[in-house]
Amino acid sequence: MTNGGAQSVERALALLRVLGDADADLGVSALAARAGLTISTTHRLLQALRRAGLVEQDARTHRYHLGAALILLGRRAEEVLTTTDDVHR
Repeated sequence: MTNGGAQSVERALALLRVLGDADADLGVSALAARAGLTISTTHRLLQALRRAGLVEQDARTHRYHLGAALILLGRRAEEVLTTTDDVHR
C-alpha cells in the first residue's frame, strides 16, 4: 500500500472513531471538523465506508452513524480473541 493509501486508511479509521464516540448521528461538516479533515475528503471516505456497510446515512437527515457491518466484524473479532485466549490458558 502506498503512503497515500495508508493515509486514507488512517483517515477512514479516524472517521469511524469519531462516529463511535458520538452521542448522535453527525453530518459531513461535523465529522470533518472532529476528524481534522477537509469536507471533500470526509465525503469521499464516507462514501467508501458506506459502500462497505461500515457507516450508514440517515435518508431523512443525511447524517451518518456506524453501520451494521461493524457488528459482524466485532462478533468475529470476539470469537477469534476468545479462541486465542482459550488456547493460551
